[in-house]
Amino acid sequence: MFMQVLLLISAALNVAIHEPPKGLGDTVTPELRTRQQLIAQVTEMIHIWDSQQGEVPASREKDKIGRCETLGGGVVRFFIWSFYYAYKMESLREIQPPQQQPHIWRSMLNENNQPQQPQQQAQNLNSGGEGTTILRTCFNGVNTLCGVGILSVPYAIAQGGWLSLILLLFVGLISWYTGLLLKRCMKDPIIKTYSDIGHAAFGPKGRTLIAAAMYLELFAVAVEFFILEGDTLNMLFPNTTFTIEHLKVKGTVAFIIITALIVLPSTWLRNLGVLAYFSIGGIVTSIILLGCVLWVGAIDGVGFHARDKLLDLGGLPLTASIFMFCYGGHAVFPTLCTSMKNRTQFPKVLAACFITSTIIYGSMATIGYLMFGEFSKDQITLNLPLRNVCTKIAILTIIINLLTKFSLILSPISLAIEAKFIPPNNRLLSILVRTLLMISIVVVALAFPYFGYVMAFIGAILNVTVSLLLPCVCYLKINEVAWAFEFEFMAIIGILVSGILIGITGTYISVKHIIAHL
Repeated sequence: MFMQVLLLISAALNVAIHEPPKGLGDTVTPELRTRQQLIAQVTEMIHIWDSQQGEVPASREKDKIGRCETLGGGVVRFFIWSFYYAYKMESLREIQPPQQQPHIWRSMLNENNQPQQPQQQAQNLNSGGEGTTILRTCFNGVNTLCGVGILSVPYAIAQGGWLSLILLLFVGLISWYTGLLLKRCMKDPIIKTYSDIGHAAFGPKGRTLIAAAMYLELFAVAVEFFILEGDTLNMLFPNTTFTIEHLKVKGTVAFIIITALIVLPSTWLRNLGVLAYFSIGGIVTSIILLGCVLWVGAIDGVGFHARDKLLDLGGLPLTASIFMFCYGGHAVFPTLCTSMKNRTQFPKVLAACFITSTIIYGSMATIGYLMFGEFSKDQITLNLPLRNVCTKIAILTIIINLLTKFSLILSPISLAIEAKFIPPNNRLLSILVRTLLMISIVVVALAFPYFGYVMAFIGAILNVTVSLLLPCVCYLKINEVAWAFEFEFMAIIGILVSGILIGITGTYISVKHIIAHL
């Protein structure tokens, strides 16, 4: 009772200092002024006042605030292995810089910075309004996770041995957990994207850092797509050569250039709805590839006779980096969560997506390694006999899928550059920027046409950063009460250490192999 009196006195002082936006008071109904919400609001206003004064509460005071939040109705759910929810108001986010609004008022404003009606407030805070169903979100999530990485998982097992399948499960588990951490960073309804999470944790610099990491990841994936397209077409049409002036171009290099010329006009488009409609989803492509490989092994006589090594410690860094590439969908997870009708179901959706993806990756890794053993190449399609119909189906599926996805991948990078440096509606400069971007990607692909090693490099540098390190750091920054829970804090530290270890060793090994093949 004594603590509540102190909180109410502090509330009166803070309300006088932090006056709510004009017109907001009229929209707050008496029903919203329950004892639980009042204590939660008071707790945050105390936190806001302390932070604006540059004071950091002592750990003892943090414990008191945490207890008040619990008494006031904040729910703490701590499940030993994963599901943990702790009530914690996130850091302030600027709406109209430099003016800052407290979370309890900011969440009651609409997109035009005007007060919402109480019904709108309740809808935003609870259900997420209209959006996608659980099934469709699962489909989109699996499409995000199941990409070109499926081609290299047999090669990854060939590098690390049979026991590296345990590493696949471990990487999938920690990647799933960091996806949950991103969800827990999105309690504020205004946080809708990964960049918003970075802003909530570290301000504008955090937003810039995460945006830059995601754009670099997209750029690197585009490079990987060109390498894959060149290798695949070269397999389908071997010994192809053409001459530019007195320069003879052949093989993978020739098809990378041809692919760039084919897809370049599509990168100039601003409306990519048609391409999005025709692009084949990752899950469809993965199922077709898995079916074709299984058919070649079981029906066309290749067989499943390879046993080979149980464990190769020297190959584990490369294996782990490839697995990180496979599970690198975290940039999309906040958007998927925001798009749902019922966002509280997102943890279940995330679990279903990772379980499905792990089954697909594990199946391809096992089947491919049983078929080709230590001779598994960095693209499983390069091992398949070209004369077989299933091989041609798999190759054509990859080609069509990649051709329709290039523009979709490059569009966010192009739009970001244009928004920063190009005046609106200047089509000529827009086309020039997109053309230069395409040229830069082709140059990188021609300089480093090593699909498996480039994939490992991307996984070790970019996917480790976006999928492991940043989610943990942002979560610890936004939800400071997590520091008080020993098990979860130690789990997050373990993920950070694992991510740093994979990043350093994977980068070293992949760069070493790339340099050796130059």
